[in-house]
Amino acid sequence: MRIVFFLLFVVISNIFASFNLENQFNNLGSSSIKTESLKQNFLSEPLESLINPDEYTLGPGDGIYLNIVTANQIVNLNLFISPIGDILIPVVGTVFVNGLTINEGFSAIRDKCLDKYNDSNISITLSKIKDFKIQVLGPFKESGVYISNPVSRVSDVYEQILRFNNEASISDSSILSLKKILSRRNIILERDSKTYPVDILKFSITGEEELNPFLQSGDKIFFDLLDKNITITGGVKAPGVYEYVEGETVSSMIELAGGFTYDAIDQQIEISRFIDTNLRSEIISKENFNTMILNAQDLINVKVKNNYKKHKLVEIKGEVLNPGFYSVEEGKTTVRDIIDKAGGYSSLADRNKISIMNSTSFDEKSNLDNESTFLYRKEFHDYIHKSYEINELNQLIPINAYGEIQVKKILDYNVYDGYFIEIPKNFPFIEISGAIKYPGLYPFSKDKSLNQYLRDAGGITESETNDIYIIKRGSGQRINYKNIDKLDSGDIIYIVQKINLDKNTKLENSIMIANGITSTLSFIISLIVLLGGFN
Repeated sequence: MRIVFFLLFVVISNIFASFNLENQFNNLGSSSIKTESLKQNFLSEPLESLINPDEYTLGPGDGIYLNIVTANQIVNLNLFISPIGDILIPVVGTVFVNGLTINEGFSAIRDKCLDKYNDSNISITLSKIKDFKIQVLGPFKESGVYISNPVSRVSDVYEQILRFNNEASISDSSILSLKKILSRRNIILERDSKTYPVDILKFSITGEEELNPFLQSGDKIFFDLLDKNITITGGVKAPGVYEYVEGETVSSMIELAGGFTYDAIDQQIEISRFIDTNLRSEIISKENFNTMILNAQDLINVKVKNNYKKHKLVEIKGEVLNPGFYSVEEGKTTVRDIIDKAGGYSSLADRNKISIMNSTSFDEKSNLDNESTFLYRKEFHDYIHKSYEINELNQLIPINAYGEIQVKKILDYNVYDGYFIEIPKNFPFIEISGAIKYPGLYPFSKDKSLNQYLRDAGGITESETNDIYIIKRGSGQRINYKNIDKLDSGDIIYIVQKINLDKNTKLENSIMIANGITSTLSFIISLIVLLGGFN
């Protein structure tokens, strides 16, 4: 009987203890205890990777999610580390975790809970990342106190500065834009009375963690504005002007510029630098790249091999089987070779015509108007120089070969990079227009003379001036009929028409001429009087 009463007492005691424990948890703070699973509200913070629990140090503001499972209940708690660095667990007590790593802090919390409930199962995770303030110092208005967190780097603060600067400059145009002048390479991080150099640009290329560390509470960051630089040109992947950092070597500068290009002469480089105000150049061999320290305003020139493994391309269009671009050996490949590479002539090709032009001329032609205007504004040595410059610019005329003899010569021409070849379509007609009775198209025959074509078209009308020109189709070249031996298919015969003026037009022209003579005489008389009269 005593045993029955004892067992009953134990059961009732456990029920009351459970009730009492739950009441204790419910009455302490805002922590919630439920026997079902709670929603875990984790901070949505963009991370580069998972947080390392052996490196991340706990501190005020970090959130801890604690799960305690006993024999008769489940306890879920959302807890935060206090400003003095400890964490209060209802019923269990406080645990000091500031400065401990996640694994160290979780171990301390688990031990504390097991001291109170030795038969429980403890689960812990990090639910929120703390925020803290850091000092940003520098010669710009945006310096001051910034809010950051342990998963942000110095580069994140750099971007914040630019963002605040951009927002401020929108409303105030007098604010200096920092986008191009805020240093990315000469940044100093002060932590625990020690200073560390930060190089955001180099970090973005090499990924070296110490060049762009994660932030900690109490950090100070000193930003500077751009001042000194180094220029690198030639055979590197990203030539340009780079911010100077004291102690920079030739090898690290080449690495910063993306490394050598495939055609670079990588055994030596040339450095040009100022000694006082005098410019000096020096050749540095490859074995000294790692030890050669650069000075501010140095210029590094990486020489390249001329035309090293660069394809020279010629484009062929028109009536060939496979038009397109083809690689050539300059000075050896001929026009005939290109036609053969393109599969030969198509069935519609006119084998007695061909056009060749350097393709760069097309770009020059497109800018013709702007460049012509510039030519008229610039100074010339003399009128011959000016005439040559203007005519050279306007005469972007291709080589146009017509007839079997000319084309045969052209086929043996060597081709060079950028050449453009066009094989026209056969156009077996002659067009006759102008002062002709029946203008239009007439079938081409190589045995027909000019006079025969004119007779076929009904002859020249009475309004002709006896000026007959042959216009070459495609090029638009105009040739007087007296200077041409025979016609080619596609040629245009144009007979210039006489322009007859009616009586009114003639009268108007006469009046204009008379007015012009009168004005000229008046000017001459005025000039004579001004110079002393007729005496």
